[in-house]
Amino acid sequence: MQWNADKDAQGLSRKNHIRRHNVDDPNRNVAHWVFNENGINQTANAWGRSQDMGLQPTIQGNRWVYDVPSPNAGWGKKEILHYQVMGRP
Repeated sequence: MQWNADKDAQGLSRKNHIRRHNVDDPNRNVAHWVFNENGINQTANAWGRSQDMGLQPTIQGNRWVYDVPSPNAGWGKKEILHYQVMGRP
Protein backbone atom coordinates (compact mmCIF):
# COMPACT_ATOMS: atom_id res chain seq x y z
CA MET A 1 0.00 0.00 0.00
CA GLN A 2 1.37 3.38 -0.98
CA TRP A 3 0.31 5.48 2.00
CA ASN A 4 1.47 8.81 0.54
CA ALA A 5 0.39 8.27 -3.07
CA ASP A 6 -2.39 10.87 -3.20
CA LYS A 7 -4.71 13.05 -1.13
CA ASP A 8 -8.44 12.95 -0.47
CA ALA A 9 -10.89 15.72 -1.42
CA GLN A 10 -9.96 17.68 1.73
CA GLY A 11 -6.23 17.35 1.01
CA LEU A 12 -5.59 14.74 3.71
CA SER A 13 -3.03 12.00 3.25
CA ARG A 14 -4.33 8.43 3.23
CA LYS A 15 -3.15 7.88 6.81
CA ASN A 16 -4.75 11.08 8.09
CA HIS A 17 -7.99 10.28 6.26
CA ILE A 18 -8.07 6.83 7.84
CA ARG A 19 -7.32 8.29 11.28
CA ARG A 20 -10.52 10.37 11.00
CA HIS A 21 -12.39 7.05 11.08
CA ASN A 22 -10.85 5.93 14.38
CA VAL A 23 -13.45 7.93 16.33
CA ASP A 24 -17.08 8.80 15.78
CA ASP A 25 -17.92 12.32 14.64
CA PRO A 26 -21.66 12.80 15.23
CA ASN A 27 -21.49 16.36 13.85
CA ARG A 28 -20.71 15.20 10.31
CA ASN A 29 -23.65 15.51 7.95
CA VAL A 30 -22.53 12.57 5.80
CA ALA A 31 -22.25 8.85 6.51
CA HIS A 32 -19.17 8.33 8.66
CA TRP A 33 -17.89 4.81 9.28
CA VAL A 34 -15.77 4.09 12.34
CA PHE A 35 -13.19 1.31 12.73
CA ASN A 36 -13.52 -1.04 15.70
CA GLU A 37 -9.76 -1.00 16.19
CA ASN A 38 -6.82 1.06 14.91
CA GLY A 39 -7.76 2.01 11.34
CA ILE A 40 -4.18 2.09 10.06
CA ASN A 41 -3.55 -1.47 11.28
CA GLN A 42 -6.92 -2.72 10.04
CA THR A 43 -6.33 -1.19 6.61
CA ALA A 44 -2.81 -2.60 6.34
CA ASN A 45 -4.11 -6.04 7.32
CA ALA A 46 -7.01 -5.78 4.85
CA TRP A 47 -4.59 -4.81 2.08
CA GLY A 48 -2.49 -7.89 2.84
CA ARG A 49 -5.59 -10.09 2.77
CA SER A 50 -6.70 -8.57 -0.54
CA GLN A 51 -3.35 -9.50 -2.05
CA ASP A 52 -3.40 -13.01 -0.56
CA MET A 53 -6.94 -13.54 -1.87
CA GLY A 54 -6.09 -12.18 -5.31
CA LEU A 55 -8.91 -9.63 -5.18
CA GLN A 56 -9.27 -7.41 -8.20
CA PRO A 57 -10.46 -3.82 -7.95
CA THR A 58 -13.55 -2.33 -9.48
CA ILE A 59 -12.91 0.93 -11.29
CA GLN A 60 -15.04 3.90 -10.22
CA GLY A 61 -14.01 6.93 -12.24
CA ASN A 62 -10.36 7.52 -11.42
CA ARG A 63 -10.49 5.28 -8.31
CA TRP A 64 -9.67 1.63 -7.89
CA VAL A 65 -11.91 0.14 -5.21
CA TYR A 66 -11.20 -3.10 -3.36
CA ASP A 67 -14.00 -4.67 -1.28
CA VAL A 68 -12.14 -6.74 1.30
CA PRO A 69 -14.03 -9.14 3.60
CA SER A 70 -13.26 -8.00 7.15
CA PRO A 71 -15.64 -9.42 9.77
CA ASN A 72 -16.63 -6.84 12.39
CA ALA A 73 -14.39 -4.16 10.83
CA GLY A 74 -16.35 -1.23 12.21
CA TRP A 75 -19.72 0.45 12.40
CA GLY A 76 -21.79 3.37 11.25
CA LYS A 77 -25.44 4.43 11.30
CA LYS A 78 -26.51 1.35 13.29
CA GLU A 79 -24.75 -1.06 10.92
CA ILE A 80 -21.78 -3.30 11.56
CA LEU A 81 -19.25 -3.37 8.74
CA HIS A 82 -18.02 -6.75 7.60
CA TYR A 83 -15.83 -5.47 4.80
CA GLN A 84 -13.41 -2.67 4.12
CA VAL A 85 -13.41 -0.55 0.99
CA MET A 86 -10.00 0.63 -0.05
CA GLY A 87 -8.89 2.86 -2.89
CA ARG A 88 -6.06 2.61 -5.36
CA PRO A 89 -2.98 0.79 -4.02
